[in-house]
Parts: sequence; C-alpha cells; structure tokens
Amino acid sequence: MDGGGEVVKFDNVDGDGAHGYGFNGTLSWNDTWNTAYNAVPPMPNDFTTGSYATNYPAQTSGKLAEITDTVFFRNLNANAYTEATARGVFAPAENNVITPGILDSDAPVKLLTRGPAVAAPGYNVLPVIALDPRPANAALVSVGMAPNDGFYTPAQYRGAFAPGAQSWLCDWTASFAFGFTTVCDVGTPFCFGDGTGHACPCGNNGLPGHGCENSSTTGGAQLTGSGITSPDSVVLTSSFEKPTAFSVVLQGPATLPAGVFYGDGVRCVGGSLKRLYTKPAVGGVVSAPTGSDPLITVRSATLGDPIAPGSTRYYQVWYRDPVPAFCSHPPSDTSNVSNGYAIVW
Repeated sequence: MDGGGEVVKFDNVDGDGAHGYGFNGTLSWNDTWNTAYNAVPPMPNDFTTGSYATNYPAQTSGKLAEITDTVFFRNLNANAYTEATARGVFAPAENNVITPGILDSDAPVKLLTRGPAVAAPGYNVLPVIALDPRPANAALVSVGMAPNDGFYTPAQYRGAFAPGAQSWLCDWTASFAFGFTTVCDVGTPFCFGDGTGHACPCGNNGLPGHGCENSSTTGGAQLTGSGITSPDSVVLTSSFEKPTAFSVVLQGPATLPAGVFYGDGVRCVGGSLKRLYTKPAVGGVVSAPTGSDPLITVRSATLGDPIAPGSTRYYQVWYRDPVPAFCSHPPSDTSNVSNGYAIVW
C-alpha cells in the first residue's frame, strides 16, 4: 500500500559483502518462488535433526517464497508490479487483489491519513499521521484461512486486525501513544444528534459525536464500546446521561437511515428491537454487560436473536429524562437516546 517503488524487488546486493541468492549452491531468486516448501534440496547449512515439517510446523502448503490472499493498493510506481507479475504473484490461484481505485475511501484499511511532505535525500515522504489498520473494502473477507492447528486461529479477513474488534494498536503502542491511532472502539458510532446528520426534535443538538442534548445539558448521551467480538468480551458504555437515569440498552438488526424522533432524541436502530439490559445510570454513566450480566451474544440468543459471525448489530441506549418542559416535541415526553453504535460480530 502506497509503495514508492516495486512491491517485490530482486535486490541481491545490500552493501555488506554478502553473496546473495544462488551462492555456494543455495537456491536462486527464481527457485525460491518455484520450490515447494517441503521439497527444498539439501544444503550444507541445513539443520541436523528433524524435518521441514517438524522444524517449520506453521507452513503446511505453498512455495518457499509466495504472497497470497493480499490486497495491493495505490502503488503508483510505473514498475510497481513488474517483478511481482514475473514471480507469479498475480496468478489466479494466489488470490491476490489489486484495488483499481486510488481514493482513501478505496483503501483496504479503515483509516490512513498522511501529512505534508517531508524532504528526504532524493525524494519526499508523506508521513502517516492517523491510522486505523482494521480491514475495509477488499480486505474484509479473505479467500483462505490459517489452519486450525492449535498454533493459528482461523479468521476469514485479510491482515492482522479483526474487523469487529478493538485494534491491538490501542493503549500500548507508539502509534497510540503519539496520537496516530485514536479510534479504539470495538465498533463504529453513527446516528449523531450533534447537527451533522439527523435533526433533533426541538433543535436540542448535542456535543460532537453524542446524541441529542438532554435537560441536564450534559451534551447528550454518548455510546461507545470496548473489548473484542470473538470471544465476546464487548462492553457498551453510555456516558453523559442524566445522573441517575433509568436506561435500556437496545439492539436491532437494521438501521433507519432517515432516523425517527424518539422522545427528545433520534433513533436509527431498526428491525426487531431487543431490550438487552436495563440499568440506572451512576454519575450519568451506564455500562453493560457488567458483573453477573450475560454476555451480549448470550443475551441476544436468549431473546431469540442469535448473532452469527460476520453479522452486524446496531445499538442505542434509551434513558429517562423526566423534564417534559425541556423539549416540547413530542409534548410531555420524558426520554432521550444516545447516538447509535454498530458492531460487526
């Protein structure tokens, strides 16, 4: 992605006096791409015990050098794919994809933002200033999966980051510490009552990324999520509610793109709604599941909506706002809702 040169390059000289491919009977560059992983001819520096199968148990098929089930994106050098094509990288059996588009919205990751050019010797570099490496577009579904052999866990997406889980860059890496990775939710917020999308019932816009404003002027409830989807450890948290508001976590299988007025807020979760949890807010915050609460997937299945892997569910939190005079549409209403939150399970 965004490579400035060849994505595969035969570079046999690295300046340290090494001899490279083919030296002293070792495999040539071409042979490494055409030799099966378990058919390597004996070499003087081979291991003396075991076999390739026992010494390299992670590889069970393919060639010594190969690229499979990979997305190539926005590699604009004139020779970007010349050597890769010669080595068979784009043979149909390899299941590799060249994304035809070049817009950020075509990228195989959710977010990659580059800053102004920085001069380097002989060329300019566009540094990455924001990164969410979870898969998007062609990377969401892979053709193959790793073997379920106890070493790997099979997962049918491309790359190292699950689409329905918190990015493991969060909380501990340099990317997180220096502010490059800031999106650390397990899902995707939507249906904001901040004036950027849906109009609130009486012009009671909330803060950016929140639901519609409430009578305590907290900025509106904001629904977020944490944890991972497999195995399920997802916890939903609604903040900025009224201090002790009675709250209901709602789940639906569909969205209402236009939104509907729902008390003093806007609901965008549709389909057959499930009331997952009911709780009072503490200091304006509600989290679920916690304590002895069943996991979201368990609770959903109990309510007649089993969640299949790869499917999406949508969430909002309804909460009590017992000040009917705050918003006169609809008259005498005493409730509000958070923003929406989508999770790919």
